[in-house]
Amino acid sequence: MAFEQLPLSLPYRQALGRADFLVAKSNEDAVRFIDLFPNWPAHAALLCGAVGSGKTHLAHLFSDRFIRGCDLPVDFENIQGERLVIEDIDRSTDETALFHLFNWTKEHRIFVLFTARQMPMVRLPDLKSRLGSIPKIYIGLPDEELLFGVLSKWFYERHVSVDASVLEYILSRAERSFEFLKELINRLDSVSLAQGRRITIPIVRQVLEQQTACLKPVLKQEQLNQRM
Repeated sequence: MAFEQLPLSLPYRQALGRADFLVAKSNEDAVRFIDLFPNWPAHAALLCGAVGSGKTHLAHLFSDRFIRGCDLPVDFENIQGERLVIEDIDRSTDETALFHLFNWTKEHRIFVLFTARQMPMVRLPDLKSRLGSIPKIYIGLPDEELLFGVLSKWFYERHVSVDASVLEYILSRAERSFEFLKELINRLDSVSLAQGRRITIPIVRQVLEQQTACLKPVLKQEQLNQRM
């Protein structure tokens, strides 16, 4: 009688060192700007890029002191060091708190790297003016070489060995976004553990078909909503 192995959500080490970051045309401007520190033209900068594009990795290279935008306000007096990262300021961020933090860090000569998926839609005029005055760096869409390298890195971080043909198959069939690919790897890892098998092209095909089936009702509902 065959038993199905229970998949365990074990933690894995995310490689966030300088040597672990894959530089390509889509992110070389952002890497160059981070490397300019401390010779920045302002005390703050805004790094924009899609989910999974490498914003957090670059932010770790800049500083190990992180505050999420949704956690503001915070006690400024507890902030230490000369470099600070405020993540995802385009998601549920208290604009008044962010404005005061901007001014406080400038006054105390603390460098700040803000991150966001895109330029945040700010209502507070003074904050909008502040953010508009700082450098903005964008991480663009990845090319095939970068996607191949990122897939290899993510599997390596999970201590999962896959053939190059599997990576090529994924890139030829899957949506080419970091967010989608990271979720795909999570699913592949779970299925592989549950079945006690290596990740092969048939397993990738199975997971992709399941994801497509799950997406169809969502897309259909979105289309109906657009017609209403």
